[in-house]
Amino acid sequence: MRLARLLSAYRVYRWLVVALALAGLGWAGYYVYDKGFGRRWRGLLAHEFKRFGLVINVRRLTLDPFRGLVAQDVDIFQDEAMDNLLAQVSNLSLDINYAALFQHEPALNAVDLRDARLSIPLQPARDASLRLYARSVQARIYFVPGRLEVRQLSGDVLGIRCSASGTLINPESFSGLAPDANAQPHRNDRFLGEIINEIQRWRPAKEAPQLNFTFQGDMADLASMRIEDGSFQAKQVDRLGYRLEEVSAEFKVEQQRLEVRRVHVRDAEGEALASGSWDFVSDDKTFEVRSSLDLPAFLGPDPRCPWARDWSFQRGPQVELSGRVRADGHVRFLGNVACDQFVYRGVGFQSLHANFSKDGVAWMLTDAEVGHRTGTLAGEALRQAGEFRLRLQSGIDPQALAPLLASPVREQLAEWEFAASPVLQVNLRGKAPLLQQLTGDGQIWLGHTKFRGVSFNSGNARFQVRDGLINFDAVRIARDDGECTGAFAFDAADGALTLKSLEAKVSPVALATWLHPELSRQLEGFRFEQNPAVIAEGNQEGGRARVSAPAPFTYHLAGQQLRFDSAEAKVNWRRGQPATVHFDGRAGAGTWLTDVEIAADLELQRSTMQLSDVPCGNVGSLLGPAGRLSGTAEFTATADDPLGFRADLTARGTQLEQAPPLRAFLPLLRSLRLNDPVDVALRIDGERGTLHVSRLQFASGLHHLDLSGTIELFGLSLDLSGNYDGRRNVRIRGTPAEPVWETGEKASTD
Repeated sequence: MRLARLLSAYRVYRWLVVALALAGLGWAGYYVYDKGFGRRWRGLLAHEFKRFGLVINVRRLTLDPFRGLVAQDVDIFQDEAMDNLLAQVSNLSLDINYAALFQHEPALNAVDLRDARLSIPLQPARDASLRLYARSVQARIYFVPGRLEVRQLSGDVLGIRCSASGTLINPESFSGLAPDANAQPHRNDRFLGEIINEIQRWRPAKEAPQLNFTFQGDMADLASMRIEDGSFQAKQVDRLGYRLEEVSAEFKVEQQRLEVRRVHVRDAEGEALASGSWDFVSDDKTFEVRSSLDLPAFLGPDPRCPWARDWSFQRGPQVELSGRVRADGHVRFLGNVACDQFVYRGVGFQSLHANFSKDGVAWMLTDAEVGHRTGTLAGEALRQAGEFRLRLQSGIDPQALAPLLASPVREQLAEWEFAASPVLQVNLRGKAPLLQQLTGDGQIWLGHTKFRGVSFNSGNARFQVRDGLINFDAVRIARDDGECTGAFAFDAADGALTLKSLEAKVSPVALATWLHPELSRQLEGFRFEQNPAVIAEGNQEGGRARVSAPAPFTYHLAGQQLRFDSAEAKVNWRRGQPATVHFDGRAGAGTWLTDVEIAADLELQRSTMQLSDVPCGNVGSLLGPAGRLSGTAEFTATADDPLGFRADLTARGTQLEQAPPLRAFLPLLRSLRLNDPVDVALRIDGERGTLHVSRLQFASGLHHLDLSGTIELFGLSLDLSGNYDGRRNVRIRGTPAEPVWETGEKASTD
């Protein structure tokens, strides 16, 4: 019985020990899984990595029942100072030879990365460097004495699925780069940042892009790092809303030089092929591109390329470009472009081709030609330090290019209409592409053209450019009725126009319209049998002109037709003063002299006339065709009284029956035995619509009628009184059309 009890107690004790052991193991497993190994174990692990030249800091070391020993939140540094972070790894599965570990022998066989996350600074020597973030990282890394074998490395970087494998020898000799506390941002940071930003603009429509490569390198000499068999492949990628059907590339890195052997980009209409290199030592970059992509559609959504939105092409332009970018930012390239129909800022063109090059600040454009339905623009340009040259020949209608011009130029161009495109040739050179610093010459030919609504058949001129001043010489404009010749200068700085010389024998209204639109309004009443000759010179500050009309002409004024057999006129103007016109006209055997003052707005200010033996028939129908008119008249226009005038005129030998304004007075005059021919003398002052008649005399033979009084132009009334032959009183009232007169005692003033 006692033995049985002892055996039973032994079995209970044994199971208790087993349970306690299992509980202890369970607790230990839970502890190392949840809490992790202590600092000593993490130190042992760090020592193992140090054998391969890697300085790590492990935040937690745990034991996973399926993955084994797992290091979490691992920081990998360049050296023991732990100043420069090389990488951050979320978790590592460790393949450890524990027997060797306890004997202080190399024990790390391999590490596994499963769905890990990496953070890799691209410039570890600086705190604020660019970083690459990788997720879903899978890899198997073997730690073999003297080398690291990386197998099946894959992960997602910037939305690209990356796969790589390779070998790194002498890991224990890795020393990294010595940190520089005073280091400035690296010259490549911006370039690398632009590459990363560009990749982030790409959105795959279906599958993620694929990047594959292999690598080899000696960690004792990082310059020996080689990347081979590099390839990139992407299908149906959207860049800022623009669809690229295919993007592929082949590359390698050797001797610190990136060689991009081939890049192929294809959209729905065209494709681009490119290659290039990047020397990491000199930081020189080379590139070569041949493209038929729709570049405006490709680049237009990019905020860095606002200029691309101004262009649109029916088919992608053919562009070839090759060049080099030095470390100091010096850019050098050359290329050519050719395309068919395109639109630039709303203006349609039919073709474009040009060769171009750039070397730093210097650039050159050769064999450039733009086709338009109205003509062709061709030219060459050169810009280098202290020098600019331009050769241009255009046969395009400037109106077609109006949307491309500045607003002031468009307003001036709106005054022109070209039935045929003008032809322009110009050669310029100077220190800079500024008109004030250019010199040169050129020519222009015009076909049938309208300027300010007035047409001419043809025109041509030569011009010279110097110090911002454009001098037009040998100007010739031809019309059906004559031609104009001369020279003028245009100051681009202030828009001032100087008329150096002008000789014209064309319609005065047409000429006036060209010179000043408002001036033509003052000449609308003239009708010339033969165009007068005009000689002029001047500018906005002042000038003079002479007009000679050797043939008869007429002038329509207030419903009357004034006729002249010939005339000469001189015009003078000066800034701040009224322009003056001296008119010397011939009418029959008489003369008609006039001096006129004209305000800046071309409104009449003052006019004085002196007539001598002018045939009455030449001054309209007021006095009839018979008789001769002499005397003076003065007209003064003010803001208060635009109708002010004074006159002292005498008409001898008139036929009153043929003078319409005086026919209503014929019964009175006949009753007073004043028969044709009659001499009429008038002295009158006008102001505010009232005519103050100080003398109105009708004389015939030995008889005469003298009157004075007022005539109201607006009220159409008159009140004149006087005497006949100095003895008999006469009074006339009523209206000019229906006068009522009284004589004798009845004619006394009320």
